[in-house]
Amino acid sequence: MTRYIPFIFVLLWSTGFVGAKFGLPYAEPFTFLMWRMVFVVPLFLIMIIIWRRPKISLFDASIQVLVGLLIHGVYLGGIFAAIDANMPTGLTALFVSLNPLLLAVFSGVVLSVAIRKREWLGLLLGFLWRGYCSLRRF
Repeated sequence: MTRYIPFIFVLLWSTGFVGAKFGLPYAEPFTFLMWRMVFVVPLFLIMIIIWRRPKISLFDASIQVLVGLLIHGVYLGGIFAAIDANMPTGLTALFVSLNPLLLAVFSGVVLSVAIRKREWLGLLLGFLWRGYCSLRRF
């Protein structure tokens, strides 16, 4: 089952803009995120119990909590606030889809991490696919 997790993640993550577009007219951005977490956290706890995941240290758990708060509070909170402020959902999605490319460009400068050719190829293919899907709508 764990081999399907990346596909499930991409499916759930990519539907976030659809949920934001339809949910934000009825709730403030951070209220919407709160309700999202109210449903997601118990789901993850059930998955952990079902798959009998090994326990992690308190330090590792605190890092995971911090990353989760930053992703949902800052990253998604900013996105949802932008959509709530009438920024078009598609334009917001375009900005967000540039994140992997910007991360690859700046990781060499900031973190001294070299991106391999295979990884650049993956980024290029993803970028081309996103462009193709966007142009196909017109």
